[in-house]
Amino acid sequence: MVALPLKRQQEGGLLASFFPFLEQGGEVYCLDAGNRFNPYPLALRCRALGRPPEPCLEKVFVSRAATCHQMVAVVEEMLLPLARNPGQKVVMVLGIETLFVDEDLPLFERRYLFRRALSGIHEIRSAGIGCVVTHHPEQEETLPWHRVVHQTLKPIPLEDPAHGQNHSHLHKLPGK
Repeated sequence: MVALPLKRQQEGGLLASFFPFLEQGGEVYCLDAGNRFNPYPLALRCRALGRPPEPCLEKVFVSRAATCHQMVAVVEEMLLPLARNPGQKVVMVLGIETLFVDEDLPLFERRYLFRRALSGIHEIRSAGIGCVVTHHPEQEETLPWHRVVHQTLKPIPLEDPAHGQNHSHLHKLPGK
């Protein structure tokens, strides 16, 4: 489980970093919670290496959520079933906190839904599926949600010798 504080423009590079994983038959399941999914950098990387982008793009599955209720539904109804047959899969959740700052919903309901989403992601990770969760540190109103992500999921850095993992399928993002 990796939690990355990324700016909007860096998230396309994150998907492109999965090129070797996708080329080796892996699949990426992306829950886009902040309208941030951008396949263009992956297509550019494929073309730069002389490969057609379609075989990689066909292994990327995207679901967009516009409300926190939709996000929980995608986690529970679409992503959790992946845990039954983990294989070569990675789950990406882009902008996890963005849907939970809507003040039209009471705070207790937003917290409840956020914990349900995090619980589902934790269950996916426990099944052996790699998880990458992005959040956006530049937004002051989302800071309390970032703390909950880190407390609940206890992510590890991209390179963490204590956990014996270097996440070789991920490559450094431009500008990081």
